[in-house]
Amino acid sequence: MGIFSRSKQPMHLGKYPMEKIKRVDEPIRKITSDVPRVPQRANFFMRARFGDLGPKPKQEFPRFVAKYPLSKAHAKAKATELPIHDGEVTPDKAPIPDSLQERTNHIKALIQFLDADMVGICEIPEYAWYSHDLDGNPTEPRHKYAIGMLID
Repeated sequence: MGIFSRSKQPMHLGKYPMEKIKRVDEPIRKITSDVPRVPQRANFFMRARFGDLGPKPKQEFPRFVAKYPLSKAHAKAKATELPIHDGEVTPDKAPIPDSLQERTNHIKALIQFLDADMVGICEIPEYAWYSHDLDGNPTEPRHKYAIGMLID
C-alpha cells in the first residue's frame, strides 16, 4: 500500500478487500486438540543443521540467509543492533489504547505500512509451540496471540 497509495480503504484493512470474503461459523478443515507438540529439533531446517539430511544440507546451512542479497543485507543490519539490545529499559511507557480492537487496528496498519500484503491476528493453539528447545529443555508457551503476515 505504501505512503502514496490512492486507496480510500482504512490502512488496517490492507491492500485487498478481505472483509468481503464470506465468513463461516465452523471451519471447513478442523484441527483437533490432540495434535502433539514436537521438539524444535524436528524442524526441517534444524534437521539440516544437525546433519540428519546428509552432509550437503549440513554444509549449506550456515549460508542459508546469506544466499539472497536482501536477506544478507538485513542480517548484517540486524547484527549491528545486537549489542544495544541489552541496554537499560526506560521506565516511561508509550500511551496504549484501552480498546483491544484499536490496538489490533494499529498493529495491522503498521504492518500494512511496512508493505506486507495481508495481516491477521489470532490466538495461538497449544500445538503451535515446540515441546523442547534445541538443547532438549522443555518449553512453555509464552504468548497467547500471534501475528501472521503474508508477503508476496
